[in-house]
This record gives sequence, C-alpha cells and structure tokens, in this order.
Amino acid sequence: MNTAVTLGDRIKKQDPEAFELLQNVIGRPGMYVGEIRFDYIGHLFTGYYMGKGENCKLNFLPNLELQHWLLHTQSATLDTLSLDGYTLFNRYFGAGKMAFEKYKEFLNVPMPQISQGVNSKLHDYCKKKNIICWDDEVPDVPSSYYLNLATEVLGIAKEMIGRVGLTYDKLRIYIRKERLYNNIRFMLYGKNGWSDDREIIAIPENHELLIEMHAKARVADAKTLRECGYDVVDAQNWCEFSSDDMYTEYLRWKECITAS
Repeated sequence: MNTAVTLGDRIKKQDPEAFELLQNVIGRPGMYVGEIRFDYIGHLFTGYYMGKGENCKLNFLPNLELQHWLLHTQSATLDTLSLDGYTLFNRYFGAGKMAFEKYKEFLNVPMPQISQGVNSKLHDYCKKKNIICWDDEVPDVPSSYYLNLATEVLGIAKEMIGRVGLTYDKLRIYIRKERLYNNIRFMLYGKNGWSDDREIIAIPENHELLIEMHAKARVADAKTLRECGYDVVDAQNWCEFSSDDMYTEYLRWKECITAS
C-alpha cells in the first residue's frame, strides 16, 4: 500500500478553510499580503489562527518535510538548527514570485506520512556505518580515510548519473562547506552543453544514494576530491551576497558555469 500523501492533501484534511485560504494567497498574493512576499504568509496565518483561537496549531510549512523536499529536488542540505519553515524556504528561494511557484510544487509532491528529516537520516546513516565523524576535531585520522570517502562520494554521483542513462564528456563537482554539512552539486557537459544535476537527483531511486553522498561528503573537501582526478570547484562563496535569495544565487552560479 502506498502511504505517500501530498502536503496539500494533509492541510486540506486538517483544516479545509486554511487550505482554501492558502490556495488563494498563492494564486493572488498581492490581494492578501499586499506584496508578492512569501515570508508575509507567516504573519497572515498567525493572525488567522489567533482569530480562530487555536494558537497556530497548523504548521503548513513543516521543517522536516521541507528538508526532505529540498534534498530531493534541490540537492540542498542546509543547517536548519535555528531556522523555521518560513525562513528556510526564504533562504533558498527568496521571498518573491519564485517562492510562490516553488511552494505550489511543494504542496503537490508525494511524500511519506512520517518524515524523519534530513538531519536524522544522515545521523542514522553515520551511526550505522560508523565511518563519519561529527566532531570538529578528528585526531589521528590517516589521509587515506578522507581520500577513500572522496572516492566514494564521486562514485555515488556517477552511479546516480548512470541510473538515468546519461552520457557526458565532463563531470564538474561543486562543494560548499555548511556548518554541519558539505553541500555537493555537480554539472555534466555533453552533446547539449552543460546541464545541472536536478533531473538526476529528483528521481526516487536516487534518494538513498543522495543521502549517502551527503553523509560521506561531511568530511570531504575540494582538495581531496581533486586528488581523485575530477574537476572540482570550491563554491564556498555561493552565499556571500547581500540578499537571502539563494535561488537567484544558484541561477547566477549556473550562468557562470554555462558560460565557461
């Protein structure tokens, strides 16, 4: 039996009135929140539930499911210890029209009824495999340990590519260090030019591989990945910009890569 439901279905069942309001806001944000600003939805629904006297019982943008979706569709493992669902979504997609369009997708994507979230899944993987260290200091670890992990990270990327039957001439890896994770992306160069990894990471068959890749990338770095013989770019400056619109930054990154 398939237990996957959409977040939209769950909200509609829990509070049909809230779901109808949510659909209207997404369709005509200026009418409800004054501007096309996704972060204003939080204030709108806080007021809505205060008016109903229910003290905001419905979290229509839950963190764990959002992390799950971002990992699947955007290859994003983000440090979310101090971020709620709204700010996490804003951080990756901004607060404008793009965020509304992406949230429409999010509402309609099938997902497990109980989402463990990216953090717990990575932690479970690390505990089970007993090979990833979560401490900042790792004493007396041989360099071959990191090289082996880097080789496995690249092997997982190639396995995911192979599952969709893509051929390519060049594989370029991008790595950016987060506080708890190293975020890995890759792009392929083939007969149609450069293409990003989103089509590859979105297919369900690659989900566990994606989690494994990010878990092992925890202690990988650009230098070690390069030692495996691949074109690796240190993308540490992805987020050094004035706005919080990570999707705009991603498009800028993609445009630079394509031009190269």
